[in-house]
Amino acid sequence: MKFSDLGLPIPVPGETISKQIYLPNLNAGLAYDLDTYAAFAYTINELYQIQTSSGTVTAAVKINGTAVTGMSSISVSSTAQNVAASGANTVSVGDRVQLVFSSNSGATNILGTLAATRTS
Repeated sequence: MKFSDLGLPIPVPGETISKQIYLPNLNAGLAYDLDTYAAFAYTINELYQIQTSSGTVTAAVKINGTAVTGMSSISVSSTAQNVAASGANTVSVGDRVQLVFSSNSGATNILGTLAATRTS
């Protein structure tokens, strides 16, 4: 069975894809899966408008446990910010992509959007 068999749109190479993130509460050290098994290859470009409604937390985008350069120690607060990837941001078929949190100080309602470009 293919994703297209389910009526889901399949991005073609070169198209931008995104993943909306919303987490109402966190525990320190929580790893939130963005992609448990990449169905196609893509390049992570940016994390848009990541913020909390209150509190602070440190976040990192990781591929198979390795932090994406430029996204390894994001200080997230109630002020929205965009964070660009600058390296180690290529996802291959089968890779796991996570948003990993640490140093949580009462962070609630974390949201943002991960943007990527399909490469194959």
